[in-house]
Amino acid sequence: MPGIGFIGLRNNGVFVARLGVRWSVDGQGQGPAGFDDDIDLGQSRRLVPGLVGVPAGSPVWPVIDVVWGRDREGSPDDGGGLTYAPGSDAVADYEISGTTLDSRLQFLGVTFDG
Repeated sequence: MPGIGFIGLRNNGVFVARLGVRWSVDGQGQGPAGFDDDIDLGQSRRLVPGLVGVPAGSPVWPVIDVVWGRDREGSPDDGGGLTYAPGSDAVADYEISGTTLDSRLQFLGVTFDG
């Protein structure tokens, strides 16, 4: 499983989104946590899983709060399974698009911010 230090989201949807994270500890789902900032159309945000309580080495995946719409969630299997690695410059990049009632979340891959 690739270790990542950040989850990134680009909002290309006609709505306001908020980025959160779910994780697993010993096979038990945890969260979601995060959802601090509004992300408007055309904006991007990054979330550091450890800052919202995710332990190092935990499998992580995003949860997107679509304001006034249908929320979306990534998969624990995205990218072959992503784990939180504090200090890593790897970013799990996602994009959300569509409308409030027809939004789509896509995993774009892992990039490095170094």
